[in-house]
Amino acid sequence: MANFAPMRDRLLYVLRTNLELFGIRGRFLDYGAGPGDVARFLVGECGLPAGYAYDPALPDDEVGRQAVPPGSGELIGTRVLDAVEGPIDVGILFDVLEHVPDAAATLRELHAHVRDDGWLAMTVPYNAHEWGVDDEFYGHLRRLSRRGAITLLEQNGWSVIRVLDPTFPTMWAIRRAYLLLRRFGGGSLGLERADAPEAPSDLERSFQSPRHTPWNPSGRTPVALAESFVPWTLVRRLDLYFESLFWGFELFVLAQKRTQSDVCEVCDHGRWTFHRFFDRYSLQACGYCGSEKILPELETHAVARAEEKQLVDELGGLQSWLRRRRAVRIRRLTPRERTLLDVGCGRGDLVRELARHGWATRGTAASERDAALARANGVDVVVGDVDELSDDLAADVVTMFHVVEHTRNLSRTLTKLDRLVRPGGYLVLEYPNGRSLLKRALGWRWFGYDPPYHRLQVNRSVLADRLGLANYRLLYEEHFSLEYSFFIFAQSIVNALLPFQRDALYRLLRGRSTDSAERVWAFASVPLFVLLLPIFLVYQPLASWLRRGCVVRQTFKKTDIVERPAVPVAASKVSEPEAGPASETT
Repeated sequence: MANFAPMRDRLLYVLRTNLELFGIRGRFLDYGAGPGDVARFLVGECGLPAGYAYDPALPDDEVGRQAVPPGSGELIGTRVLDAVEGPIDVGILFDVLEHVPDAAATLRELHAHVRDDGWLAMTVPYNAHEWGVDDEFYGHLRRLSRRGAITLLEQNGWSVIRVLDPTFPTMWAIRRAYLLLRRFGGGSLGLERADAPEAPSDLERSFQSPRHTPWNPSGRTPVALAESFVPWTLVRRLDLYFESLFWGFELFVLAQKRTQSDVCEVCDHGRWTFHRFFDRYSLQACGYCGSEKILPELETHAVARAEEKQLVDELGGLQSWLRRRRAVRIRRLTPRERTLLDVGCGRGDLVRELARHGWATRGTAASERDAALARANGVDVVVGDVDELSDDLAADVVTMFHVVEHTRNLSRTLTKLDRLVRPGGYLVLEYPNGRSLLKRALGWRWFGYDPPYHRLQVNRSVLADRLGLANYRLLYEEHFSLEYSFFIFAQSIVNALLPFQRDALYRLLRGRSTDSAERVWAFASVPLFVLLLPIFLVYQPLASWLRRGCVVRQTFKKTDIVERPAVPVAASKVSEPEAGPASETT
């Protein structure tokens, strides 16, 4: 069906939509360009400024600068990759991996030409049970499974961001009908059977395939289906609801070049692999400990994480009171000296409250903007990410309330914390519980994901194990937070009950509502929050008993042994920062 116009248009539409969604611009390399229709679409319809159409079988008249519509970008045809100058921004692999004898080598070769954090857009036939006469005709060397395609990319330096099936149900049904009619003879319908191209080998036939088709695209039936009287725009909108079923025959994959280690920074043992996606976000899950992180690391996400998120002024006093309540539990600890370092201190409510009771306190902030908020409250604040803090800031009690989920590299953060907590001191961590019941039930609608602010969803047991091996004893583990638990519970369920919005009330309370429709959804959420309160009063004790609440608070006591093992971390697996600086948030 490669020459079926609606199928080609469907794939090109998906390509343009994803380029726009992630703001992908710049120069491209269409690897295995074939007739060059994708490359011309990128410069003519997508507005990419320049690109290369690479194909070893490119005809002589298509080598060099190619003709494009006036006002479009520059397109150069080439038979050799050495002609590609400098790193490119996005690689294109449309129906290539099924033709090359070494698919892994092809991905590595393209990886070398794409800039760091650059992109790859790929289509590939998949689902072996969808094999048909077209596989044999085109000389397809393989038809992968969905997981097989993802694994192939991840093993060769790519982080998978989105995986779609643009072919189900419409194109799948048309293809099934086509194969059935071909089997019983469809010449009268314009489906004449074409002879396979003569070639000495499967590989030679595979290389010739872009310019052959097993059916007659000018037959009466193909032409009738492609005519404008078929509402293809409406059909495309219908197909959007089925893109994640993966029952069709062609995958579209968007991936990003991986420049850091793929070893999980939570357990330091498993590897991150694609789990699922929603909107602009990809959930990468560790196959060993089940922790998750969000990709891609877009610049807008880093900016979002660097901002201290405060409630609107009308509710800011309530938030400050709730944060001052944290001091009650801290004061129950028995450190040798009453010194505190609050990492990601926000407005400094905890720091100021403990100072009022005679503690020597300091706070840290991820940005000068956040530090200014705390200094306005009379708090001594040091600006810097956790990993950058000086060892001179060491204290007997170190607290991190809702910072773990923001850290740029958790392994490095744990190593730094071990230097900041004095022997015999305490470490208090509070963060969303990556193993909560509600997260398991609601999936990506769980408010604790909170994109683009949260980067990690941590397996609390694995985190406790890593600290335990460094001689940190877990004293208490609680699954209730007066400030966060009910709101996470209620907003998560409202996200499921009102599926056309996400976190609308939360965004309104933060002063981030962008349009009137979102404000309407926010006000509609209020009565649901009230109705959910009695349900929460039943749910929360059960979740706490099962250790599956939406929030987990862990209090560790560090041994006073001077010679002790450091927090386990393999130096070769520590990667460069992947996200913005940490700050306290919900």
